[in-house]
Amino acid sequence: FLLVLAGTPDLRARLSEMAASFWNRAEQLPLGRLDETATAEAIRRPLAEEGIAVEEEALARMVRESHGYPFFVQLWGQAVWDRVRGSAAGAGAVTAAVVEDAAGGFETRRNRYYLDRFRELKEMELLPVARAVAAAFRDGTRLSDDAFERAIAGSGGGAGSAEAAKALEHLGFVWQAGGTPSWEPGIPSLMDYIVEHAPPPGEGGGAGG
Repeated sequence: FLLVLAGTPDLRARLSEMAASFWNRAEQLPLGRLDETATAEAIRRPLAEEGIAVEEEALARMVRESHGYPFFVQLWGQAVWDRVRGSAAGAGAVTAAVVEDAAGGFETRRNRYYLDRFRELKEMELLPVARAVAAAFRDGTRLSDDAFERAIAGSGGGAGSAEAAKALEHLGFVWQAGGTPSWEPGIPSLMDYIVEHAPPPGEGGGAGG
């Protein structure tokens, strides 16, 4: 029989808590961020099926700014589709000019998504912890387990390290990928947004602030 399970990036941990040992023996097809090739195909192919070509410069920008995050790939696809469909001059091709024209719409919808995640973290009193972790990620794409724990411990957020780590993983803010004891951001570009908008420690960023 075929069993399909879907959930947040901490699904493995939750199954382990249930002693679901079958998970380790099953074939797993995890879905995370897309690599650059897959991201390019996810943008190019649907448009090509509608007879719309995508110039390389335009495609490269959309791939770069989506960070391989599937929802942002969809946002870019919709943004350029709306521009090409509504413009006789751009019909048939997504050019760098079309992408530039669509960028405002993409950024608005992306920032609304960021704001939802920001409010979610604030309501759960995880904003100080998330800011500390986000700041630590700005020096690289991964954090060792020790560096991740140090960032949480130094946040002043009031939550225990293990509890905070589990909460951030459950939200998809961070995850462990590739079977290594290191952490990476669920959405790399969200890290900059959190650092920019969350109050620094000592400026109203405490657990109750």
